[in-house]
Amino acid sequence: MKLDCPTPFEVYSGKEDITLHLFTPAVQKQYDPKRNHTIVDYPKGNISFMNAIPAVGTKFGKAEDFGPQSQPHRAKGNGPENNVWGKLYFRF
Repeated sequence: MKLDCPTPFEVYSGKEDITLHLFTPAVQKQYDPKRNHTIVDYPKGNISFMNAIPAVGTKFGKAEDFGPQSQPHRAKGNGPENNVWGKLYFRF
């Protein structure tokens, strides 16, 4: 990823399935908050690198209601089942 800004920089990942989160969308105010299941909890800040993309629901139901592929990602931490790992290389 190359970010063209006043101080441009590049980021390279040591593995293929890292997802860049750049900027956070605003919550739409015109939707009923009790029925709006399309907003996910993003990491704080406007740039982050994620090992999983959270599932998004619809106006009719939460993501968890739509099958096993829509369940929240579970971080397993350290040990043989560790599913959160990777290296990022920054070039300024």
